[in-house]
Amino acid sequence: MCANPGMEKILAAIEFYLQQFKTEVVSDIIKAISQALPVSKIPDDEITWLSPEQTRNLIGLKSRNSMKKLRESGKVHYAKIGREFRYERKSLLNYIREKSTMRYSITRNLKSNSPLRKAK
Repeated sequence: MCANPGMEKILAAIEFYLQQFKTEVVSDIIKAISQALPVSKIPDDEITWLSPEQTRNLIGLKSRNSMKKLRESGKVHYAKIGREFRYERKSLLNYIREKSTMRYSITRNLKSNSPLRKAK
């Protein structure tokens, strides 16, 4: 490097302090940005289009084929963006309500002398 060993020590010390200064400046900048721009998460009820994974978790399905059947039957609204499907949250919630209401009303409206009632 340098012919003067004293100069090498000085350059090494300067390089060390510059590295420390750089690390401190970068961490200060990151801290300032994170305080100035708080990260806001979109509430779940404001998300209108869900990914296939979110949709399966919401409805309780495990199979991609079941999702395909829902799409083809027209029971849920969807959009294909690129190669991935997105499902409308409102239509999924309506589908869930429709399914739960149908099951509830079928068992609720059975007469006491109905053969289906006795089968339980």
